[in-house]
Amino acid sequence: MSEGLRRGQGAPHADGSERSSRPRWVSKTVASIAAVVLLGGGIAAFAVTSSTTTTSTTLPVLQVTTTTLTSQSASAVLAAGPDQSNAPLFPISGGATSGYGGLNAVSCGSTSSCVAVGADNSLRGAASLSTDGGTTWKTVSVPAGTPELDGTSCPDSSHCVAVGRGAIAHSSDGGSSWSISAIPVAETTMIGVDCSSTSTCVASGVTANPTGAYGGALLRSTDAGSTWSATTVPQGAGGLGAVACPTASTCIAVGASVVVSHDGGVTWSQVGVPGGIQQLMSISCSSSTSCVAIGPNPAGAINPSAMAQAILTTDGGVSWSALSLGSGSASLSSVSCASTTSCVAVGAATSSTAPVPYFSSTDGGKSWGSSATAPQGFSMISRLDCVGSTHCVAVGRQSSGVAGSSATTDGTSWQTTSDGQFATMPTSMMVGS
Repeated sequence: MSEGLRRGQGAPHADGSERSSRPRWVSKTVASIAAVVLLGGGIAAFAVTSSTTTTSTTLPVLQVTTTTLTSQSASAVLAAGPDQSNAPLFPISGGATSGYGGLNAVSCGSTSSCVAVGADNSLRGAASLSTDGGTTWKTVSVPAGTPELDGTSCPDSSHCVAVGRGAIAHSSDGGSSWSISAIPVAETTMIGVDCSSTSTCVASGVTANPTGAYGGALLRSTDAGSTWSATTVPQGAGGLGAVACPTASTCIAVGASVVVSHDGGVTWSQVGVPGGIQQLMSISCSSSTSCVAIGPNPAGAINPSAMAQAILTTDGGVSWSALSLGSGSASLSSVSCASTTSCVAVGAATSSTAPVPYFSSTDGGKSWGSSATAPQGFSMISRLDCVGSTHCVAVGRQSSGVAGSSATTDGTSWQTTSDGQFATMPTSMMVGS
């Protein structure tokens, strides 16, 4: 699923992502967490700049309709829509990097059906499908010309939406085949997406701003991702990297700002959070009113005990409280809450010998502790989706440089699968080398 609440089952799912002009994912000279702009670069970077800018960002209400595409027609659809040649690029925490494709996001519509998206070695869109809960995967085709995909949401085992730089992909057969819709606003990159039903989806992202910090972007679809309308972003809101819609009416988008909708994404308002502007990269909801948002903390570059930035709401986004995730959590970049009690947060290893950080909560995100049950052999987990308190699927990059995934059905033991469609990243380009 995605970063909202599991539809019809009372259980939530995990999320969205980001990108920049593809520097090395992590180089030898930037072996600390913050050198990766706290693993993720993109959202953390524009969160900082956005905190000093209050540019008003109002998006026109437009709509683009597309028909089902053949494998050769995606480029034509993109060309027919608003100009996306200068849509922002972001490096995400792990996943695909120039020359070394990978998976940026994962969503499971059921305990058996999961979809992962990212980019190939040339940074064109890529997708993989699992029908056994993330244990095995097969590569599926996306229309030629599809850009890199950064976030995905599958509200059930049939419907999926994936978002990226200048385009949105949608599937009605569980991710086996995809069609493309153009983003109705020029120079816009969608990073996160969540579907509150099989028809209604909300996407969040950023728009280019040549004179200052990137502005936020919010889109809404009521036909399973085939057509999209742009909604007005609150004045002064910065870039938005993730979104969760725990109910048909409540949606929360986070990034350099926190914005909330109580009418299913039609209108939005910006809310204050403890500590001011955050660097939030992921949000997940454990109930219709309780949601956790987290992001990496650049202070981890010089302080190993630094904690991730994390906030909690228990009233559907109206008010927020700061969370303490504990020492060593600074690199966390993805959170998934599978029930009102179970939440998990993951990120990147801080050295070549350290395991990936893996923090868990048994009270819906109110209190957290470090856990030893993380997938072994990974240097970075870019996204994690839990469809039950013990069933989680993660995608990222292994310590050997191989892109891959890992799945657990008992919350403790993980089965890792390497993905041969992507080039292996040299270990010299990875953390701690």
